[in-house]
Order: sequence, then C-alpha cells, then structure tokens
Amino acid sequence: MLRDRRVPCIRGNHERWALKDGVDMSGWDLSRDSIAYLASAPTYWRKLIVGMRVVLTHARPESDMKGIAQDAPEDELEAILDEADADVLIVGHTHVPFVRRLASGKVVANPGALLRDPAPGTDVKSPGTFGIFDGVARVFVVRRAVDGAIIVSR
Repeated sequence: MLRDRRVPCIRGNHERWALKDGVDMSGWDLSRDSIAYLASAPTYWRKLIVGMRVVLTHARPESDMKGIAQDAPEDELEAILDEADADVLIVGHTHVPFVRRLASGKVVANPGALLRDPAPGTDVKSPGTFGIFDGVARVFVVRRAVDGAIIVSR
C-alpha cells in the first residue's frame, strides 16, 4: 500500500535483516516484489520544508541500530543534527515517542511506533503512536493512534 501510494519510506534494521535473509521478523517469506521494494528504499529521506532541512532516518545517521534516547544531552543531539545536516531530525528505532526542541530551535523527534508488540505478560498491544510535522508552525506532534489524542507537542 505504501509503495502504491508513493509514500516515502526508509529502510531500518529489520528491512536490512529481511534483505539479508529473505524473511521478515515474523518469519513470513517475502515476495520478489517486496524484496525489490525494500532494496530500493533509502536509509534516509531529506527535504527542505519551509526553509528547514528535515531529515528522516531510522536511528542515528551513521547506524540503524544506535537509537537516540529522549533524555540525551543537548550537546549530543546538536552533534547528531550537525552530522545529519538537519534542522529537524525525525527518527525511530527505540519506539519511544518524544519531541525535543533544543535551545538552537532545532528539533529531534521520534513518533514512536504505529504497531506495538504486546505488553510483557499480556496479549494486549500497547497503544500505537504516530507523528505529524507542521513545517509552517514548526511543530511536531505525536498522537495516539487509537483516538488521536496528543501525547506530546513541541
């Protein structure tokens, strides 16, 4: 569906693993079309939006396995933003939703995960989240998928 609708997507560690083994983490065999789609996905997406350099990457720019913690020191986040050549860096990997607006005005955000694994010891899935970036207002909002409630906004 994402491919058919031309939704920009990036490749992360699970996609890298699936390309290596030809099987996704669920154990499902991937079709040739799916493998070709994953192989064609970039590891980052970059766009100038209302004068801001917005970069989307799975984790840190140099690694799809090294996540960014929501409580990372500001100087560390500034260094990551510099490495990514970004004013706004949107990441994933940790599945922990957060938005950090730095003193410089730059933003690092993680929208969390739309689909979550069941909570430990239960069959209940954690509430999924998603993010929306408003380039005009310069605000990143994380919302809960089940009801659209705002989790965090900055």
